[in-house]
Amino acid sequence: MEPVVPASSRQRRPDRHPTVMRAAQGSSDRCGRTFPPSIAMPDSFPPLALPFSIRTLVPHGEVDAGCIQPRSLGGSVLQVSVLPSLHVRTTTGEVLLGPAQQQLIAYLATRAQPSPREQAATDLFPRVPLRRASARLRQLIWRTQQTAPLLAQARSSIAIAKNVNIDFREALTVIQRIERGDTLHGGWELLSRPLLKDLDTPWAEELRHSWDLRRLAALEQLAVQHMRSGELRPAILLADRASEVNPLREAPRRIAVTCCVRAGEPAEAHVRVRDFEALLRRELGIGPSRQLVQALASPGTPVGQGIRAA
Repeated sequence: MEPVVPASSRQRRPDRHPTVMRAAQGSSDRCGRTFPPSIAMPDSFPPLALPFSIRTLVPHGEVDAGCIQPRSLGGSVLQVSVLPSLHVRTTTGEVLLGPAQQQLIAYLATRAQPSPREQAATDLFPRVPLRRASARLRQLIWRTQQTAPLLAQARSSIAIAKNVNIDFREALTVIQRIERGDTLHGGWELLSRPLLKDLDTPWAEELRHSWDLRRLAALEQLAVQHMRSGELRPAILLADRASEVNPLREAPRRIAVTCCVRAGEPAEAHVRVRDFEALLRRELGIGPSRQLVQALASPGTPVGQGIRAA
């Protein structure tokens, strides 16, 4: 027979759990983030000591394991750099972002126009259905805004905020000036940098290819402008930067060789031709064109025509 417990000694079950009570009013977690009533956080968590990163258990970066403290940036100027890799800085230091946040900022910083939300979700989360990808994007946008006010949102689109400086946009402005025929004596250094070199995604690869084509053409055009105005050393420097973009392309090599000959440096010109020939034979099994060899003996080689033919 079971013993009878007096009513006075029984523990009365509370009507509502403390977590539920907190949920009715909303709450904040240990990272300082606030949550609406529907997803209020419990009062405490037991300490965890895991020998691995939680991120490794979550595919496609759906959840960031670490706490990211919201920043009070005050009047600091935000600067987003994607050349050569992504950095988000203020006048007081660098803003630390998780991998998923970095991809979002890099994606939006390389768009000339606000990106449709569905397109951004598809590009950033290509392996999941659109509905789930859109939910991930919303969560990612919220987390990013908690870190720094980087984004401008509309119902159907998302973009980097207008008050954020982006080096990629500055570089595109430089390219547009060169394409109009302006002879720049500085400010073109951004064109010598690759785009998002550490990011290996399909959309980043496509952007890198397009960026390399545009900056290569701009560097070559600016080199020709300097050469025609007699500024040979800047022309050689620009041609060398173009060769770094595409080492197998002959047009910038011809510019540099012609400038060396005109500057009275035939030895340097011959070394450049020899090194380029060795590269071509090693990589492609072919030699340089006749125009490049002729440039060694003829300071008046029509370099501009050679560029269009290459």
